[in-house]
Parts: sequence; C-alpha cells; structure tokens
Amino acid sequence: MRGSILIVIFLITSLTYAQPRTWVEDELLIEHQLNNPLALSEDNFKKSLDFGIGYSLLYPVDTGIHFPYQPFFDIYSKKTFNPIRVVAKKYIKNLTKSDSLFELQDRLGLTDFPKYSTELDPLPYYIPGNIPFNSDIQKMGFTLKEINNARAFTISCAQCHTSNLFGKAVIGLSTRFPRPNDFFVQVKDVFKKYSVNTFKLIADFKDDEFAMLKKAKLQLDYIGAKIPVQLGLDTSLAQVSLSLAKRNKDAIASFPDSPYSTKSHPLHTFIADSKPMVWWNVKYKNKWLADGSVVSGNPILTNILWNEVGRGADLEELESWTDKYKAIIDHLTTAVFASEAPKMADFVDINYFAELDRLQEGQKIYAQMCSKCHGTYEKAWDTNPDLPLYDLIQTTNIIYSENTKSNDVGTSSNRYQAMQHLLPLNDLQFSKKNNIVIKPQKGYVPPPLVGVWARYPYFHNNSIPSLCDLLSPGNQRPKQYMATLPENIDTDFDLSCNGYPQVKLNKKSELYFDSTKPGLNNKGHDNKILLDEDGNEILSQSEKINLIYFLQTL
Repeated sequence: MRGSILIVIFLITSLTYAQPRTWVEDELLIEHQLNNPLALSEDNFKKSLDFGIGYSLLYPVDTGIHFPYQPFFDIYSKKTFNPIRVVAKKYIKNLTKSDSLFELQDRLGLTDFPKYSTELDPLPYYIPGNIPFNSDIQKMGFTLKEINNARAFTISCAQCHTSNLFGKAVIGLSTRFPRPNDFFVQVKDVFKKYSVNTFKLIADFKDDEFAMLKKAKLQLDYIGAKIPVQLGLDTSLAQVSLSLAKRNKDAIASFPDSPYSTKSHPLHTFIADSKPMVWWNVKYKNKWLADGSVVSGNPILTNILWNEVGRGADLEELESWTDKYKAIIDHLTTAVFASEAPKMADFVDINYFAELDRLQEGQKIYAQMCSKCHGTYEKAWDTNPDLPLYDLIQTTNIIYSENTKSNDVGTSSNRYQAMQHLLPLNDLQFSKKNNIVIKPQKGYVPPPLVGVWARYPYFHNNSIPSLCDLLSPGNQRPKQYMATLPENIDTDFDLSCNGYPQVKLNKKSELYFDSTKPGLNNKGHDNKILLDEDGNEILSQSEKINLIYFLQTL
C-alpha cells in the first residue's frame, strides 16, 4: 500500500540480505531498514550497537571545543590561599551555581550512571559493559578523553538525549531539563572576565593543557550562545545559526559569508526554542527534525555537523575527522536507529492494564481520531487474547507513513519559521560532500506515538503538561503549570492524565512554565481534530480517559 508501510517487531535475522539506506531525498522507508539502516549482519549489528551507545555517552569527535580537565577540577575543588585564585574560584562557582565539576554535571541536567547494569538489560536501559567511565566523577554525557597529551572534558549527545525516568536511566529519552546552551553562555562570560593568560594565575596548567585552553578561547569567539526562554527547552537552532553569523570566508574554516552580523541576526531576539527530540522516532522518518526540514543526508552526521558548528570547530578538521572515523558515525547511527522507547509496564504494576475492554475502546477512538497522522498500532490482544498481561498489551505492528510529511495544525510557528536561517548550511563543502540538504517546511511532523507516555510535556515547545490537557481545546488548556522532577511515579506523575501533576504555582521557580511567553504558545489541534465544525468537543471525558489508557501501552 503506497503511502504507508507495515512496520513489524524488529527481527535481526531477516536483515542479513537487506540493502542499507542511502539518505537521499524522498527515499521511502522500508521495513527492514528501520532498526538497522546500515543493513548489518547480526554479529556486526550487536558490536556496532555497543560501540554506538558508548559513543553517545562519551563524545568521540575531537574537533569542537574541549577544556583541560585537571586545571578546572582544581579551580573547583583544590584548596587555595592565593587571593587571586580565591576570588576567581568564587566567581566561577557563583556563575555556574556549582561547587564542583560533578555538581556542574548535575546542574547541566546530566543523568547518573545506573548503579547496576547487565548484558540482560533491554534497550533503552542497556549499557554495554565495556564502556569506560567512573561514576564517582562522571554522569552520563560527561566525556573525559586524551587530546594532544592533555586530559580534556566535554559533553556528549547524552547531554540532551538521555534522561532519568522514575529511577531508570533511559538512553534516547529527551533530557527533561537540559542546560547545554546555558553552559556555553557561562563559559563565554568567564572568558570575558578572565583572559587566557590570567588563567595561569588561577590554576596550574601544563603546556598541552594551556594550548587546549587557548584553542578553546579561539573557538568560543565563533560560538553564538543564547539561554533558552524556558528551562526544559534548548536554543540549539539559534546557537548554530548565530555561530554561522560569526564566521566568514577567512574564519576558522571555509564558510559562506553570513548575511547578518551577530547583533542584527533575527534569532538574536526571535524565540525558536524547542525540546530535544527522542531517538526512537528517528527510524520512522525520511525527513528529520521536528519540522522535517532535513530532507537528505544521514541525520546523525548532520547532527554532528551542527554540534561542531555550535562548538566553534574548524570544519576542515571536522571533514578530515569524519573521513578518518566513518565507522564511528556508523556506530552512532546504529545506536540511534535501534533505540527503543521505555514501556510504562516497566514502571507500574502490570495490573494497571487489566481492563482490556477499556484498552480496546481507546484503540477504537484512536483509530478514528489520530491514526491518519500518527500511524496505526496493532496490539497483541488483536490476535492472541490469551497471552500473559504484559505480553498482551504489547504493540506487534505499526503502520506509518513511508514518506514523512509536515502538517500545520495551528501550533506555534516560531520553530519552523526559524529554520530558514540555517539555509547557509547547504552551501558548506561538508554538506555538499555528504548530501546534507535543508528545506524549511511549514508545520511539524506528526510524530509516531511510540513511548508517548514518557514524552510529556507535549508539543515541540513543552507547552502542554499532560495528555488530558492536550486532548482539551486550546482555550481550556492551562496557561501556566509547574514541572516536576520524575523521581517517584506515585508522587511526580499524574497517572490518569499522563503528565505533570497539578501543584501550586510558584512564579519564582525555574520549573514554572508560562505559555504566554513568545514561542511558548500552547494552541493547536483544535479545528476538525478535537472540535467539530460547530466548535463542539468531539470526545467525552470518559472517551479521553480511555484514549489515554490506550496510548499508555504504545
């Protein structure tokens, strides 16, 4: 059936004959390429997956900004009576709101490594045993490596794409409260206050460490950082675009002239913030990002390009690195496309899902209301009602579009409008060599709803705190809400509405969300979706609750 494909549970043994994806524009999705886009054999797939998960946690690319580890560790932790160092230490700690590099990682939103992890853990909780880390000094995403004989630190993909969920570390789940953009703003502020040479008075540097620091200062000059308007969102789109504006043909690497100066660039003030997207949905697309504006090119390589532009990298060095380490890109690609969503049944008593009649009613409502845009999910109960309850509620088949489309359903347009400012990326030699093409779209890609229960708050800008609110007309949704840390599912999660529990608002808290701010509009999905032609709600309250009950099994 053209226009849709049948997606079945991944069977690795059927993929030994498959062809890899070519990443060309409008390449239709094919079932056997979903979890294994490089068409690896079973043995090679497992090895590549293990390497890829490791690289997602410990950033492998060497071209972007890195900082010498030991001097900064000493700045935070080593006792000193030198008055210059005392003052500098106090300033840096106050600016970063952290008393140690480990506390800084927590402040950045990084997740603790699990205390126990085995080869038997399924995705997305699985961490290969050969990944080198020290949980006493590292959280997931904090990378330590040797560069030119100096120990360096930086942040990996897990900064934004690994999160704690009620006591489990979930690889591929959007970090709930990421702060990578804040980090760059803070570092730039530190270097405004202290020159590179002044740092020699603040900490002890070996020659290779000081050379790394000088390179970091040079790269910071080509980074356009901006703090998000709301905790939980990031300004990566703006950081890449503003960083482009800081370059020209004589800058760090060959680059097209920017039409804007940094100060006049629209994204300096225009709000286009969005949350990081979950990894397990990437496999269901042939156009990527929230709006589907990346129409060709390996999306993982594209993401690395954006990371490195936003980290001030020399793009000629990046090109040399990616040519040399193509296998690393392949391993990361395997890990992202193979990632799976966390199942709610892993977090609640399985008897919560014992009301099969309600699940089936929710399935019918979903088929009528949502499947046209978000795909169809066939369940084990459709064909084998005698299975144990955990197996009974599993999704067996997914029917989803083979050619990704963007739709405009009235949600905030800021994010997709801003994509036009990344068009200069198409002119890069790196992009042309790797067939990376951006074509701004109108609207957003209706995402598959796999793991939707864990993806609250909803919409690309986090403007809706729960599925109950999402299924309500726009004028009935709360304009403000309080976010909570997902530590205890019994107290930090509204099970029936699926999302943040309603608590007293505290406007002084950074967890306070205000949808009346620019770019945070929570409207959308009303006309002919939630409302009929006369403006009446299509779903009753009980139908909404049953629909949510079904969605929680996806």
